[in-house]
Amino acid sequence: MKDEPYYEVRVNGELIECNRYNTCVYTFCGELAVHDHVFITKRTVDEETVEGAYIFKDSELFKKLAKFIIQNHFPMVLNQTDLPEWDRVVWEEHFLCDLEETNTVPQEWLE
Repeated sequence: MKDEPYYEVRVNGELIECNRYNTCVYTFCGELAVHDHVFITKRTVDEETVEGAYIFKDSELFKKLAKFIIQNHFPMVLNQTDLPEWDRVVWEEHFLCDLEETNTVPQEWLE
């Protein structure tokens, strides 16, 4: 893995090194495209379990990381037509969390 490209990101306060072996971009077709994301895996401190982090396309980090992934030929799963259940659940939790933090509704939504 020497001289392999990597991109460091901070997720939940932890610095993670994204490389070809632990990072992949996923894109979906049509209305499912709102679920596009980068998925990063990492080993826990005890090295016995693997954890994952989603970076959804509404994040500024997604844009930067996806560009890096494409430029450096990282794994990509593109133009999927079906959404895995686990991706849907995590996306809904992410979206609902954002809604809970929103105190106002844009006026144009009320028109």
